[in-house]
Amino acid sequence: MFSERLLGQSKSTKGLIANILLEILIIILGVLISLWLSNIFQHWDNARQEQVYLELLHSDLQADLAVLRSERAHREEQVTAAGQLIGALNNPDVPTYRQTVANSMRNLLTTIRFSSSNATFRALESTGELKLIREDSLVNQLIQLYSKDYESLRHNNDDISNFRNNFLLPYAVT
Repeated sequence: MFSERLLGQSKSTKGLIANILLEILIIILGVLISLWLSNIFQHWDNARQEQVYLELLHSDLQADLAVLRSERAHREEQVTAAGQLIGALNNPDVPTYRQTVANSMRNLLTTIRFSSSNATFRALESTGELKLIREDSLVNQLIQLYSKDYESLRHNNDDISNFRNNFLLPYAVT
């Protein structure tokens, strides 16, 4: 009788331990499934954010391209104006001399200041969300464009402005 009672307790203890282990296993599986689902939803959210940022970058780059085309056309007009100015200065006897010089100088004295549409890139860079863009070559090209290429354009504009201020502006004032 005592041994039967002892065996009964042993069976119930084994059953209790099995139930506890089963509950722990269910909890662990529940946590793992929860983490897995969370990662999937985070991945979807990151992909959605990446798409939004790529669209914003595309819009910024299209705006920059339009401004650069306009500025290039203006620079070409300035090159033409420089040629007209040189032609007029070589032939001061032409009746339209004064008008040509004045128009050419006016065109050459206008200032062009390129300012890129870099708000999206700066936001990505400052928040650390540049990592959302999964294509490394695109990230490298964006960094090259905004950090180096556009900076060289700004320096070029400064050089041209300094040349204009130092060499053309004195003639326009006199």
